[in-house]
Amino acid sequence: MGGRRFTCMSSYGGKLSKIDRILLCQKFFDIWPLASLTALPREASDHCPVVLNMNNPDFGAPLFNIYNSWFHKVGFEDTVLGALSRPILYFQTDRVLQLKLRAVKNDLRNWAAANREKEGCEISNLKQKIDDLDLVAEHRCLTDDEMTAKINWKKDLKVGNGSDALFWLDNWLGQGRLKDLYPTLFHNEQNKWCVVKDRVIGGPSDDLKWDWKHFPWHPTIFHMISQCKQNILPFSLKVERDKWVWGENHPMDFSVRAARELIEARLLPLDNYRIPWSRWVPLKVNAFAWRAGLDRIPSKEGLIKRGILINPLCSFCSTHSETTVHLLLRCETASSVWDKVFMWCKAPRDLILTINDLLRMQDS
Repeated sequence: MGGRRFTCMSSYGGKLSKIDRILLCQKFFDIWPLASLTALPREASDHCPVVLNMNNPDFGAPLFNIYNSWFHKVGFEDTVLGALSRPILYFQTDRVLQLKLRAVKNDLRNWAAANREKEGCEISNLKQKIDDLDLVAEHRCLTDDEMTAKINWKKDLKVGNGSDALFWLDNWLGQGRLKDLYPTLFHNEQNKWCVVKDRVIGGPSDDLKWDWKHFPWHPTIFHMISQCKQNILPFSLKVERDKWVWGENHPMDFSVRAARELIEARLLPLDNYRIPWSRWVPLKVNAFAWRAGLDRIPSKEGLIKRGILINPLCSFCSTHSETTVHLLLRCETASSVWDKVFMWCKAPRDLILTINDLLRMQDS
């Protein structure tokens, strides 16, 4: 009997008694071999409650999880083979098997901890490099090499457990969207917004879980299903969540800012000045400076080019055509304001000839 030693105690503790014997039938332990009797603490009475437990309280050794992603990592196979090849001097085969499995578990636990620390350091270093480039971009434009390096640290859409990537509408296989590759199957799909996890059940298998509107009876459709299965079945799901990434060999996550910088670097003309975005002024001031640098503000000359017939002369001086440069720099009214600004800043005024010259001053 477990628990308390005595099952009854007098009020002053001078008299103690316990249960010495319990009568059972002969087949009791044949049916419940792990039955136990426990005396619980006394609270409301001078007697201890006695509980007979016939369940097995021993649930075995604690579980050790092995993730599917480990099988593709460097060092996993060598760790397992090294633990299994280690000699164990025991004659009992079951004991040898137990010790070998324990050695595999301990070695894998140490390998996983070291690998996790290594990957964490690599990700931290890459994040630090990107953060350093972000700080540089706040003060000046990034060079082509810096922009290329930053983009190379990004990556593409990578499927983890398949709970976020859309089966038909995302390019999760890297070969194009299944909607475009197999339009007939997509038309017959019941749930066109299903995710990868709904169709790929736990990784490679002999079949996928389909949900068709109509049974695919035609041989051509069966052939399409067979082709689709051949592309999908070599793929296996992972434990991690799905995420957007830039490329296969780059470990950092996708960001909208990197996409904008990539589009600007690829699509904007090379002769256009890249105006640095200042965080010290309101957003509308940044937008106005950007439009002025591209000659996109609604000056009179700009309106005339767009077919609006108005007087082209400047509204302030009435002597010159109202262009962007004249309106903001060369007009007598604007020039007098800039003279006072440059005098207060103690900066040379003669070097400012265009709007872009004025915007470049914040880099110097």
